[in-house]
Amino acid sequence: MSKRLSEPTLDKIKPDPNKRLEIPDTVAGLYFIVQPSGRRSWALRYRQFGRTRKLTLGGFPQFKLGEARSAAKAFLERIDRGEDPATDKQIDKRRRLRGEGIDQSRFDNVARLFIARHAKEKTKSWLTTANRLGLVPDKTLADRSDDPLTFVVRKGSAVDKWGHRPIETIERREIISYLDDLISGGMGAGANRIRAALSKLFNWAITRDLIELNPCDKVDAPAVETSRDRVLDDAEIKVIWNASMNLSKQELGRPFGPAFRLLMLTAQRRDEVISMKWSEIDFVKKQWIVPAARSKNKKANVVHLSAAAMDILKNTPRLKGSDLVFTTNGHRPISGLSRAKRNLDADVIAIMKQEAAKRGDDVTKVELPEWRIHDFRRTAASGMARLGIRLEVIEKILNHQSGVFAGVAGVYQRFEFSDERTGALETWSRFVTSLVSDQPTNVVPIAGRGA
Repeated sequence: MSKRLSEPTLDKIKPDPNKRLEIPDTVAGLYFIVQPSGRRSWALRYRQFGRTRKLTLGGFPQFKLGEARSAAKAFLERIDRGEDPATDKQIDKRRRLRGEGIDQSRFDNVARLFIARHAKEKTKSWLTTANRLGLVPDKTLADRSDDPLTFVVRKGSAVDKWGHRPIETIERREIISYLDDLISGGMGAGANRIRAALSKLFNWAITRDLIELNPCDKVDAPAVETSRDRVLDDAEIKVIWNASMNLSKQELGRPFGPAFRLLMLTAQRRDEVISMKWSEIDFVKKQWIVPAARSKNKKANVVHLSAAAMDILKNTPRLKGSDLVFTTNGHRPISGLSRAKRNLDADVIAIMKQEAAKRGDDVTKVELPEWRIHDFRRTAASGMARLGIRLEVIEKILNHQSGVFAGVAGVYQRFEFSDERTGALETWSRFVTSLVSDQPTNVVPIAGRGA
């Protein structure tokens, strides 16, 4: 029970050698602390963001009773305004020790530092990670658009929700509630990716001594994912290819159309194609060398460029001063793939309706089953298999270290199938070209032989 303390009362309190004494004052949350050693001090206990906090105000008798009460009341006013003085004090101490000028108590600042000092240095998909957390480049800063410290907050994101909060106040129940809201909003597997990004951020914060626990621990992935096996059929390959040609004629779609067609012809990963550089292309040998730094498995890959792929690159305009093949500003690869795909799908539907009308079919029944950009890669692999390309050759084209090259087999199998890979991609390219041009195909299935 609290009681009104006085200076004479404080002097008479004797330490207990077996335990620490905490004597409450009439000022809410103010305690007089007496350690077994005899050391005495003032502390303020309070709750903020659902957690009990303790703030040491100062020692006694250096810090008098009146000073302690005045300080406690001032801090209580700050707490009522939604601040957390204990966390602020800890972060200020860390900042002084490190000599850093950025406030590392706030979640949004920690997220920016995580992207700048960890994700950008260690992963090629760091922009995707930043977007999942809720940070996107500030388009008004063309010269610093790739500096995560200048990124702005995307509305409705995790950073938008908790950005102003001290990072250590974010709790597991809040993470769960946020992910549940994403699922309710139809996010699906995207919620799993956001959970993973948040977990990596909190783990990094632990290594920086900013927090002690990861609130994502023991939080299950909110969505159940199943392995996709969507393969575009021949009619879909044709209509998507032709729609991408229409997309290329539009001002906002020019870089995307060629990128979509190269994805289909090369069977390479989306981010690898989107981030392609002119310096990686050997126009004489007709090869594209995907460097290890940009490869998912950190293994460089030599990709043969078929005649059709070479035509696409030769007809793709270069932006002066930039090494990027697919870019609109010269500073970073194209972004906005989701919007570009929506525009592509709209053109696909329009073409399908035109064809249905010519056949006399009901255009209201025309629909395009859901597909994703990654399906280009699976479609190419499946198509090459259908044309008789051997599995080990396809695995090499895909730059896989699993499948037939997993484990010991991968260690001893050093043959790169260079000629076979070249033939396979030329075979696939001729098949696609004949398909989209309505010309009779002269591609004969190889039936068990390498291309």
